[in-house]
Amino acid sequence: MGAALIPGIEHIVVLMLENRSFDNVLGGLYPAGTAAGTFRGLTGDETNPLNPTVPNSPVVPVFQGPAEDATYVMPYPDPGELYTDMVEQLFSNQDPLPVGVPPMSGFAWSYGQQPGAPAEEGGPNVCPVPGHIMQYFSAETMPVSWALAQRYAVCDTWFASGPVQTIANRIFAHCGTPGVLPGTNESRVNNPDFFKGITDTFEPTVQDFTVFEALDNAYPDACVQGPGVPDDADTALNWKVYYHDAPLSALCQYVYDNWDFFIGGNVYHFQDELSSVTNFEQDIQNDALPKYSFIEPRYSDVFGGTVNSNHPGGAGIDFSDPNGDSLPPAVDVRAGETLLNQIYGILSKYPDTFGKTLFIVTYDEHGGLYDHVAPPGAVSPFAAPVDNFPYDRYGVRVPTLFINPRITPGTVYPPREPGAPVAVPPHDHTSLIQTVLQQFGANGGFGPRVASAPPIAGLSMGDYVSPDPLADPVYIPAVSPDRGRVSTFQPGAPTLAGALGGLYKKIQDWKDMGAYLE
Repeated sequence: MGAALIPGIEHIVVLMLENRSFDNVLGGLYPAGTAAGTFRGLTGDETNPLNPTVPNSPVVPVFQGPAEDATYVMPYPDPGELYTDMVEQLFSNQDPLPVGVPPMSGFAWSYGQQPGAPAEEGGPNVCPVPGHIMQYFSAETMPVSWALAQRYAVCDTWFASGPVQTIANRIFAHCGTPGVLPGTNESRVNNPDFFKGITDTFEPTVQDFTVFEALDNAYPDACVQGPGVPDDADTALNWKVYYHDAPLSALCQYVYDNWDFFIGGNVYHFQDELSSVTNFEQDIQNDALPKYSFIEPRYSDVFGGTVNSNHPGGAGIDFSDPNGDSLPPAVDVRAGETLLNQIYGILSKYPDTFGKTLFIVTYDEHGGLYDHVAPPGAVSPFAAPVDNFPYDRYGVRVPTLFINPRITPGTVYPPREPGAPVAVPPHDHTSLIQTVLQQFGANGGFGPRVASAPPIAGLSMGDYVSPDPLADPVYIPAVSPDRGRVSTFQPGAPTLAGALGGLYKKIQDWKDMGAYLE
C-alpha cells in the first residue's frame, strides 16, 4: 500500500444528512471572507424573482431567520426535489437537458408551485411561502454546525453529485454512479428509478461496485462475517454503516449482503433501543472502529422517534402517495444539530481515536433550497453515452465540514487566491470514494466520475488541540408515535415510500422474529 493521503488518519467517518444547500446552512458564516473573496458566502443582497418567466417580476431577498420555532422548521411544506424541479430552480425553465451556466434564479418560483401540506395531522393545508426558500441560518439557529465550521474546516465548493434527489446522490457516494435502469440505456434520476420491481420481501436494486467492496478486496482479513464472529470482535472490520431507522445504503447489493440484523455484520443500528451507549461508541471503546464508517440519520417517524436528517418538510411518509410526499410533524433542524453534536461529543471523549479520525459532515443534496453558486459541468459517470440525462453537471452546493483536532481553526477549504473561480472539477460525493481509496490504498471498478474526482488533500494541519464540548441545542424534541404506515406498503411500488416500506417491513419482520425467539 502507498503512503496515506492525509498523514496520521486511520479512520474516516462520514455523516450524510439530507437536503440543505450550502447557503441555507453556512452562507452567512464568514461575512468578511465573503467581502474579501476568500469565502463563497452570501452578501445579503441576493434575490430571486417570484416568476422569472414574467418581465419585471417582484423579487424576494435572502434573509436570516430569528431564533424561533418557525425558523427551525422552515421551509414547510417540502420543496420540490424531482429533476424537473431542479431544472426550474437552476435554469428557470423546463428544458429537459438545459445547457450553459445556470442563473440560479428559479428557487422561489419552483417552491411557490409546490402543493400544500397540513402542519399537523387532520389540519388544513399550509401553502408554501416562496420567500421561505431564501432563508438562511445563523450561529443562533444552527449553533453546532457553525461552531464546528469555525473550529475546524469548511468546504465551500462541495457539490451534490447531480441535480437529482436523495437516493441518486447517496448511491453516488457509494458507487460513483447512479447506475442505469435495468433493461434500458437510461440513467437513474429520480428516487422512483431505484425501486422499480421492488417487492415486500425487499431485494436490492443497485448492483454497482461499491467503495465498501473495494476496501474488503484490499484488506480481506478484516472482512470476516457470519455466525461465531462476535459483535464486539477485537479485529475491526473495514467498514460499517450505522443507521437509525433504515439503511438506504442497503439498496446496494453488497451492503445488503453484509447486513445481518441478529449477528451484526457491517450494518448496525447507530444505537440499540435498550442501550444507553451507541454502537458507534462501543466500537471505539473496543478498538473496533472501522477504517470507513458511514452514518445515516433517521429519515422518517414510521418507527417513532425524532427525525434528525434535517430534511425540510415533514417527518412522516405517505406510503399511498406515488411521490412519497412528507407528512407532519415538521422536521426541526435542532434534531440534526443534536445528532451532529452527539457524534462530535463521542469522538471528543476518545482523544487517541479522534486524533486519528477525519470526521466528514455533508448533505446528500440541496433539497430545493436557495444557493447562489452555479454548479459547473461534470465528467459523466458513464463510459458510454446514455439516452437521457448523462450527469454532465453537478448538483447544487451542500454544506461540508472536515473535523479533526489537528485541523487549523477557521480553515476554508480548498485554499485559493481571493476571487478565484470554482475549481473544475470541484469536490462532490465521489470525492469520498477517491479519498477512501487513496487513504487506505484500495482500488476497484469505478467509472470516469470517480477517476476525475479530487480527493480531500492539503488540509491545513497543526498540533493536536483538545476539543471543548458544545452545548446541545436547547429544545425538547417531539417523539412521534408509531403510525402504522408500513401496513400500507404496496409491493412493487416504484417510490421512495415503497423502498423505505420494504426496508421497514424487513426490519419489523426481524424485530417480530426476535421477540418470538425471546
